[in-house]
Amino acid sequence: AVKTRGETLLLTSTDAHVMRFVGSPLVFAFERVGTQCGVAGPNAAVAVNGTVAWMGNDARFYAYNGVVQNIPCDIEDWVESEFNKVKQTEVYCGTLAEQSEVWWFFPANDGETKYAVWNYKQNIWYIGELDRTAWLDRGVWGHPVAVSSDGYLYLQENGNTDSGVTRAASIYAKAGYMEIGSGDNIMDVLQILPDEQTSGNVNVTIKTRFVPNGTEYTYGPYTVRSDGYTDTRAAGRQASITIQAVDDADWRVGTYRADVKASGAR
Repeated sequence: AVKTRGETLLLTSTDAHVMRFVGSPLVFAFERVGTQCGVAGPNAAVAVNGTVAWMGNDARFYAYNGVVQNIPCDIEDWVESEFNKVKQTEVYCGTLAEQSEVWWFFPANDGETKYAVWNYKQNIWYIGELDRTAWLDRGVWGHPVAVSSDGYLYLQENGNTDSGVTRAASIYAKAGYMEIGSGDNIMDVLQILPDEQTSGNVNVTIKTRFVPNGTEYTYGPYTVRSDGYTDTRAAGRQASITIQAVDDADWRVGTYRADVKASGAR
C-alpha cells in the first residue's frame, strides 16, 4: 500500500487497486485501476510528486497518477536480462528528490545488486551496480542514507568516490548509435566539439559498426580539448559516442557536435 494524493494505491502481485475515503456508511471505496502490472515486492514502490512508481514482477516499470501506465524505459531490455526474478522480493525502491530521481535496487542473475534510476523530470534513465538493500532520502542528515548487505550505513551523494574507492573508470554517458539518412552511407567522424557546459576531466571514445549486428570498432579515447574542436578519426555506417570520467571530480556535459563526412556506400 502506497499513500498518494487523496487515496491509497494497493498493489498486488497481479494488479493495482485504489482505496478512497467516501464517508458513511461504507467509509472506504475500492476500485481496480490496473491489471497485469503486479509489483515485484513489498519495497518496490514509492510515491513522489503525486505519482506512485514501481517495478513490476515482469521487470517493467509502472506509474500511477490517476491511471496506471508503463513508464517509457530505454533500458528495459537490460533490466529484463539482468533481473533475478527468483529473488524479486528483494527489490528496494527509494527517491533522490534533489535530483528528481527514483532508484530501484534489484538482485541480478550474477549475484550482484544492480540499479535502475528514472529521472522523472527529464524522463531519462541511468544504470549501474551498487550493493544497497535499503534507502532513505535526505532529511535531518542532509544526505540520503543507505544500507549495504554487509550491514554498513552509507551517506549517499557525499563526495565523488565509492567510500574512498575510485569511480572514475566506471562513470560514463553513452549515446545510442547514429547514422546518416537510412544508414546506407559510410560516415567519417573527423572532429567533435564539446559545448560550453563541459567541466571536469573527461575523455571521449567513438564506437562504430558497419552493420547493426556486426563487429564493433573502437576509436580513442580522445582527450577533450576545452578550446575548440577535438580531432578524431572513426568510420562506420553507425557511430556512438561515450563520454567517460578520468578522475574523481564533478563533471557535466551538454550537447556535443561532430564534424561528419559521408564517404560513400561502400
